[in-house]
Amino acid sequence: MFSVLTQSRLTPGPLARLEERERAHILLEAITFLPAPHRLAMTLRFGLDGEGPRRLVEVGERMALSKERIRQLEAEALQLLAAMLEDVL
Repeated sequence: MFSVLTQSRLTPGPLARLEERERAHILLEAITFLPAPHRLAMTLRFGLDGEGPRRLVEVGERMALSKERIRQLEAEALQLLAAMLEDVL
């Protein structure tokens, strides 16, 4: 109990870490319901494939699209995710 009371406010406690992991799991699951181009753009852009985040131009080259189109896909995907997760998170 004492360790909980004296824990730094900057260091997340076990419950906060568990909640963060649960939110990440829910988000990763929600991404699977995105349309394929949106899913791939988000995966590459945010490094969800384990390769690390990529710049718009890098994702565009990989998907043979302009960086502007990748930005649009990202924005659309974020809107879709927000709508999907509105009541969950």
